[in-house]
Amino acid sequence: MITALYKILPKIVSWMINFFTICIIWVNHHRLFETIKSFNNTLFWLNANLILWVCFIPFPTALIRDYPNN
Repeated sequence: MITALYKILPKIVSWMINFFTICIIWVNHHRLFETIKSFNNTLFWLNANLILWVCFIPFPTALIRDYPNN
């Protein structure tokens, strides 16, 4: 079992990096929106842009995981 876990260790580390990065972004986003009194179109598109980049985070971390020496 230890050998099997060692084989998937890069996937686990990649998942943990994604998880903690998204957690930090979420906490900061939540704190920011606690102070906002109104929501308009501009703020919507800025928020959508943030969500776009948050959804992108797993892609580069998977690339780093799959190609660690490049």
